[in-house]
Amino acid sequence: MKHNFFQSTAFVLLIISLFFIIIPLFEFQAFSPDSIRFIHFWQNSFSSAYSDIEDNTYKLSIFASNIYDALHASNYYDLGRGRLIIYLMYGIENILLYSFNVLPINFLITAIIIINSHGASLLISRNVSDFKFYIYALSFLLIAINAISLSPTMYFALYSKYVCLTFIVYFFIFRHSFLKILMLFLAFFTDEIGMLLSLIICFFYILRYRLLRLNSKTIDTKFLLKNIFFSGLMCLMLFASFFLIILLAFDATPLQFVKYAARGTLWLLDPENLLNKLIQVAWTFEILILGFSNESNFFLTIFGFLILIILLFFIKIKFKEIKLFFSTNELSKHLINFQSNHKQSLLIFWVLATILLLIVLPSSPFRYQTYSYPLMLSLAIILLLSVSIWLKPARFLQILVLIGVIHMTMIPGMINNINTSNQKHLLNDSSVSAQDINNLNSAINEIRINQNYETFHNLDNSQEIDFSGMWYYSLEEHYRFPYETDNFGNCIEKNNHFGNCIDTNNYYPIYGSARVLAWPHFEIDKAGKNKRQFSKNKPTFKDLD
Repeated sequence: MKHNFFQSTAFVLLIISLFFIIIPLFEFQAFSPDSIRFIHFWQNSFSSAYSDIEDNTYKLSIFASNIYDALHASNYYDLGRGRLIIYLMYGIENILLYSFNVLPINFLITAIIIINSHGASLLISRNVSDFKFYIYALSFLLIAINAISLSPTMYFALYSKYVCLTFIVYFFIFRHSFLKILMLFLAFFTDEIGMLLSLIICFFYILRYRLLRLNSKTIDTKFLLKNIFFSGLMCLMLFASFFLIILLAFDATPLQFVKYAARGTLWLLDPENLLNKLIQVAWTFEILILGFSNESNFFLTIFGFLILIILLFFIKIKFKEIKLFFSTNELSKHLINFQSNHKQSLLIFWVLATILLLIVLPSSPFRYQTYSYPLMLSLAIILLLSVSIWLKPARFLQILVLIGVIHMTMIPGMINNINTSNQKHLLNDSSVSAQDINNLNSAINEIRINQNYETFHNLDNSQEIDFSGMWYYSLEEHYRFPYETDNFGNCIEKNNHFGNCIDTNNYYPIYGSARVLAWPHFEIDKAGKNKRQFSKNKPTFKDLD
């Protein structure tokens, strides 16, 4: 049975309904500190009124300038990483804040999870001969309804690791050349992972193009290596182009790329980290099968080594085929036949993508936040695609039905995993509680709906947002950058990150959070005067007397 547009739409609506049923069961909903900062950049950039200007051209110019300033400040705060798609998404968050009377639920991340799950399920079911729709639908369910996928709907996190694979997935879905190129271009500006995977795809296609020019000519090892080198050089030029674009557009060199892309390689030298990565793979498989995790280190260690033994055994029995695969003639044939719609090519690519993710991303077992998601999505594609290749559709469908039933019955376990993990992640030392978050949300909604500031004043600690902190809230220890002073104890502004002169090493900015999240309903006259002046196009500020 083939699935059509109407069947797919109906199922997507069903999944959306499940999200809306599950989200209210979380203990709190919160914006991460980074999310509030990025949203602030957009609000701050557009704070200057231009509605009275009559010249429409001038209006458009100011509008473009405001967008640029928001992107510039975001990129500066993001240490020059050039993740423009992510910064634009926070601009969309402001539109959502503007469109609702109360604080909206995390619509954007929910949409991303659903779009990713839809795309991955299309890849898995595309080459299935029978039961296509049912395999698509159940694959969708397994990828979308599990503890890792549901976790970001609880709090507004950085979007990069949830979007870094989106455009890569849809590169393999779209058939039109323009759309494929567009997907690769957009992937470049999502995250280091999206960029590296785009370069891998470009490498394969450049090499394929060069090898196809030979027609029937024999390809020897020397010629193959020559073309591999040339294709790699072309990809390095694309890589350099990204740096050049960011430098010219924002006067910032994305030097942090080296740090973020290479750190995993250094961690591979640590045996404990290798064990943690093995446990994470086992933990991810557990969640893909059960929907949640029992979080047993002992069980997952055994399961991880079992996966490793099975993998090594598979390599042993397939050694001759693997050795033949890497011979010059066979490898050349596979490279020439590399196509985005070919299931073997697709499987090989996602195996390479998973290896890259394991190298680049930090190990994060039992953490249901950003770093866990791309690995889960990639492993899900490998697992389900492999089973779809090796098993008959009827047997594959039976397995999916069984796992789907398990996922639906384990939703309470998923919720428990997410509540526990996200509290540890966002409320690191318990100095800020879930009830504190809920109280602040209530105060913000009172401002948004009724312009009532009583609850806000009862909670207000007069703390504004800053740009030197971690990803969590804490009243004890929060800042990651040193606070430098001279011999007299005075702040050395130029030596402090983003020019911040920090008074206290804690962070729970009730005033700043309310100002940003109650926008556009927040009125300074009622809330109290803002004692901090922010720069328009940089994450810097000056405290007022």
